[in-house]
Amino acid sequence: MSDGKDQGFDARELGYKVELWVYDLSHGMARAMSAQILGKQIDLIPHTGVVVYGSEYYYGGGIQAAYPGTTAAGTPVEKITLGVTSIPQKIFHEYLRGVSNKYTPQTYNLITNNCNNFSDDVAKFLLDKTIPTHITGLPQEAMSTPLGQMMRPMLESMQHQMGGAVPWGSAPLNLPPINNNAQMEEIPEGQASKDIEDAKKEIEKAKSNANSTSVTTTNGCYPDLKSNGTTSSHQPTSPPTLHHHQTLHLKTLKMEAKMFLQKDPDYSKFVALVKTYNKKIQTKAASAALTPEVITALDKIKADLGNPSVSIPESLEGALYDAIASWPAKLLFPVLCVYQAVLLRPEGRARLATKFGKLLPKLLALLDESAKAPTQMATLCLFCNLLHESSMCHTLIHHEDFLEAVVSAIESKSDLVRFPAARVALNLAIAFPKDGGADGVMMLGSILPTAVLEEKNYDIAYFMTLALGQLVFCNDDAVEVVSAMDFRAAPVAASFAKHKKKAKLTTLAHEVDLLLEAGGEIEELD
Repeated sequence: MSDGKDQGFDARELGYKVELWVYDLSHGMARAMSAQILGKQIDLIPHTGVVVYGSEYYYGGGIQAAYPGTTAAGTPVEKITLGVTSIPQKIFHEYLRGVSNKYTPQTYNLITNNCNNFSDDVAKFLLDKTIPTHITGLPQEAMSTPLGQMMRPMLESMQHQMGGAVPWGSAPLNLPPINNNAQMEEIPEGQASKDIEDAKKEIEKAKSNANSTSVTTTNGCYPDLKSNGTTSSHQPTSPPTLHHHQTLHLKTLKMEAKMFLQKDPDYSKFVALVKTYNKKIQTKAASAALTPEVITALDKIKADLGNPSVSIPESLEGALYDAIASWPAKLLFPVLCVYQAVLLRPEGRARLATKFGKLLPKLLALLDESAKAPTQMATLCLFCNLLHESSMCHTLIHHEDFLEAVVSAIESKSDLVRFPAARVALNLAIAFPKDGGADGVMMLGSILPTAVLEEKNYDIAYFMTLALGQLVFCNDDAVEVVSAMDFRAAPVAASFAKHKKKAKLTTLAHEVDLLLEAGGEIEELD
């Protein structure tokens, strides 16, 4: 079995980017008032969190984790890149369990045992380095002043609020589920990667310093939505385990382990079509037509539809939603394309999620084989973006009719349909839980190997191969299904040997075959 370091493939070590996010707990008061009151300038009273593996870890009411930037601390005033760690998330979580008794609601001290001390300990564990000393020293300097004493009750109150800011509840130790698809990047030259054996020794030391009291942990509600939100007692004694796949060199698969978000370079052409089709609606079903006010709003924002930082008026979102629900399928293509832009925005996806159940039957009908290829294409692109919202994603990965529609689209004779279908398959492969129980894993695992071997379009073949790789990564059920078909990805790459981007597909195919050769072993780190 290959070790993933065959000649001709880059074997530079990959790791996880570690950032220190810095917040100002005074919300500008220190900067505005310190010079006048103290005779010297203090720019902020810092709170910090460490962002790594797709989560923000911090100390507030115990050790917490949340989606980056969503805590009660508000918006970070600075993001400092600390480095790239080679420590897997499971080992990091074992370390946090080991130090959890040091960072509890009872042991918190605004001066001597605070969020910045926690961030400093985390940086030492992950990277063998400290956070900037001006951050760790500033709380004591600030809180020893009259201004600091004046603000102390407010800051302590905020600290207690932050304990309940995570989406999976409040407990002395709140850790998210392991993110098997956390984005990786190369460890910079000159940065020494942390030795895992040293990390495990630090964990054992932390455990020996902790008392034997069990701590309550809560599994989270991340996009895979595997947790039921219940709490359980956890004794930090079992060694962490790694799936064998996580020990392989998979540069392409790990760097592309992110859902695809469909975005058109120019939405104005679709706006023009919406206006044309709206005139047809006015002559046949005037009550379903877009009003002049909606058309004006659409014209006003058309140049910025592709820019997620520009908000779309809720009234316009609602009008487009109503059009999808009521217009005939043959006129919906441009409306679907414009609504795709709505779903580039997290707030747009969140608003749709509240009424998604009502629209889903109509969208599924638009994926029927009898629908025109452009309509199927636009609907699949819409589903690409829908899968970025956790509750809609949870619905879709378990929705048999939707999964069957995706399989039919993968088998379509039209490139217009197969291309977005391959991207939907990629998003599904990333979203499926890795611990089994998803029928979609079997469905995609059964259809993708044959489809990709028969594919003549390079771009479609690349996305199908990438979807296969993400599907089998750390998923024993998928490995079993795909291996039973005697599939190997190397012939896919060989069929595009004359393509200008053949090297990219060749590397990807090599990594997929490494996963299949490795099988579904579990490696215990003890």
